Amino acid sequence: MPRHPRRALRRALLLAAAFATTLVIALPVSAQGGESAWPSFDADSGQTRQAGESGPVDPGLDWFVDLGDVATDDAPEGYTAGPNPAGARMPIVAGDGTLLMRAVNNETGGDRELIGIDPDEGDVLWEITDVWSNFRGCEPAVDSQGRVWTENYGEAEQHVVSAHDVADGSELTRVEAVPECADAPLLLGGAGADERLVLFGNDEEPGDLTAIDVSGDDAQVAWSVGTDGLDLDVDQVLGATGVLTDDSLIFAGRTGEAVVLVELALSDGEEQARAEIEAPEPEDRDEPIDVADYDEFEWLLADDLLVVTPRGGSLAEGRSEIIGHLLAYDVSNGLPDEPTWDRPEPDESMYRDLVLGDGVALTSTSGSGSVFAVSLEDGSDAFNPDLARLDADAGLTDADGAAFARRRESGGTGWLLTSTGPQGDERWTIDADRVREVVVDEVDGFDDADDIDYGHGNLSLGPIDNDGTLYAMSRRSGGLLAIDGSGGLAEEPPEDDDEDQIGGADRYDTADQLAEEFDAAETVVIARGDDFPDALAGSPLASYLDAPILLSRPGGLSDGTLAQIDRLGADEARLLGGEAALSAEVEAQLGAAGLSVERYDGANRWDTAALIAEDLPVDDAAFVARGIDPDDPTSGWEDAVAVSALAAFTEAPILLTATDALPGDTADALQGRADVDIVGGSAVVSSSVESEIDDLVSGDPGRLAGADRWATSGGIADASVNAGMDPSTVWLATGLNFPDSLAAAPVVGATSAELAGRSGGVLLLVNGDDLSRSPASEQWLQANAGGIDRVRAVGGTAVVSPEALDGARDAAGVE
Repeated sequence: MPRHPRRALRRALLLAAAFATTLVIALPVSAQGGESAWPSFDADSGQTRQAGESGPVDPGLDWFVDLGDVATDDAPEGYTAGPNPAGARMPIVAGDGTLLMRAVNNETGGDRELIGIDPDEGDVLWEITDVWSNFRGCEPAVDSQGRVWTENYGEAEQHVVSAHDVADGSELTRVEAVPECADAPLLLGGAGADERLVLFGNDEEPGDLTAIDVSGDDAQVAWSVGTDGLDLDVDQVLGATGVLTDDSLIFAGRTGEAVVLVELALSDGEEQARAEIEAPEPEDRDEPIDVADYDEFEWLLADDLLVVTPRGGSLAEGRSEIIGHLLAYDVSNGLPDEPTWDRPEPDESMYRDLVLGDGVALTSTSGSGSVFAVSLEDGSDAFNPDLARLDADAGLTDADGAAFARRRESGGTGWLLTSTGPQGDERWTIDADRVREVVVDEVDGFDDADDIDYGHGNLSLGPIDNDGTLYAMSRRSGGLLAIDGSGGLAEEPPEDDDEDQIGGADRYDTADQLAEEFDAAETVVIARGDDFPDALAGSPLASYLDAPILLSRPGGLSDGTLAQIDRLGADEARLLGGEAALSAEVEAQLGAAGLSVERYDGANRWDTAALIAEDLPVDDAAFVARGIDPDDPTSGWEDAVAVSALAAFTEAPILLTATDALPGDTADALQGRADVDIVGGSAVVSSSVESEIDDLVSGDPGRLAGADRWATSGGIADASVNAGMDPSTVWLATGLNFPDSLAAAPVVGATSAELAGRSGGVLLLVNGDDLSRSPASEQWLQANAGGIDRVRAVGGTAVVSPEALDGARDAAGVE
């Protein structure tokens, strides 16, 4: 097993230094210019989730340990990670490098403990018992003296917090009768005599907000809010956390109908300022945002800029309200009345998982499932890394602004651990199978890969320690990985030597590769690649113009896409969506390349689709597909993808609707049309919407629908053949995610004789990992086997696996 003597030496030096001076690593971020080394789960008092050191550029295995095999006198059967929400299973790092992690003692069958882990080899050094009472307890934190603070019930079963020596876990001081924690980090920050440990109680009442003075050897309650403490004009504390500056606490509360940010002095809890939050009413939302739905906040303190985003409440239907609102406040002189900038999300998406990057806030939206970067200067788009969303316990950045995140394997149940550079360029990816392979190969005495359980949703990530080592933790199996920079973990994706598999390194490259099917094009159609509605509504437009669809990040076109535009010899570009979808920078890049630009700048997705329909030659037919899933905004694209090639072939518009309400822009575009097909069953587009459509159109609306997405796709494939599309070539697209399929329609549904002769065919959605898990699609291939000569795939092998492609060929009887 690899070992690094420099780490042991550095740890010894740090231990020695701890006796002479306060460890810099444990200071709150605001006190040391952002050089935090992640003393607590959310990085520091500012919750930046940014490490103070640079993470691995060429990842390798430092060590792996299965905590279930780490026997101690108190836990002869080892440990598993604590079954808590959010970051409760991941380690944090103390000032001397010791890893701290909440765990369950396998011997006692459930005792909840805090264990100290040797960062050099993964051995358990010590344990503290009874440190959390339930599944919603708080994460530990490290103060400026290097002490580890944690919940501790002890023999008296009385709720206390206690400080422990990181060297051996021995208790140094405790404070009794404090609130029970609520699934949040212990907030620890401030400077000098104002250093405080802040606890938010789990019932979110003001009386359960308590600050403990931890500046001296002993600790005591400095102040609390409520009946027995300070009288604060707040009816309810929203959420279970806030942020600490050097001298104040900022949190959110509700007073009557208003939602306010409140700043309290850390020294004595006296109110310093408050700012009422006003909900924006962006023009391109169906309904205005209501502050009554704000019930918790996420926080990010970047130097003197406080960035907050609210999350929503519950509706009568039992689903989460989606808010989509970012606000930033300059707190250099305290909390101001008005934000420095205020950014509502134009469509129905929710900002979440704020992480500090290099001059940006990395965040994600529930609408697109994509990460993007917001400039801290003015709230504008900075760039869009091609990542799935940063999970709450799986996203962080390093001192250089490089990001590390877990993302779901496309269509799979495993995970991909990905690192991008400060501008979103992908640096490396590790998948779960590669970890198993390397661990079994390099770890002495470990040969059971099944014990390494890193399925999707079962990986916690972080932190990065002083040596630049990144830690990853299996929530279920107790497998703890130390990833250093020695190389060998990340692998280059296998070369795809199948000419019928059209896929690139990411969605943008895949669109560029599909454009290679065009010898030339006067026009290119460009859509954002991190959301689906505009690209799919643009499918028939691209086919009508004999143009490829190219994908762009909102902040700018890639060099590869610009090179493809140059190869095609295009002199015109049609942009789908306003500047929130494709920024002015995209337009400027195209202008600099000599192209004229026309933009379909709809107020929302419904309006953009209707504007596209106005430029299509077909005015008596249309397809109506769902444009958003009310229960899952990352979904809702399946039927629109399935019908996109047929719409491209017929040059009939794809108009979008909500499940239970027909948008006005869509209704106007449907007025008087005779041949309208609704895509999907009544659970997708409701019967009430069908009735509305029936009243608008001159013919009876039809439905293209099956029992599931695969059956719907098969029915659309039949309709495609009946419409005259060539069934001898079948294109497979994954039915598990949209990005790689966005640009396929104008190629598959080509209308020009030249392109249709070599690229046209029928589009079929499949499970790209396992064809048998899309049975209706497999049955369609079998039923049409006599007429199929070629099967092609959209997307690389991670999207449509070689096994799925070969299985489809077998089902279709193609050699």
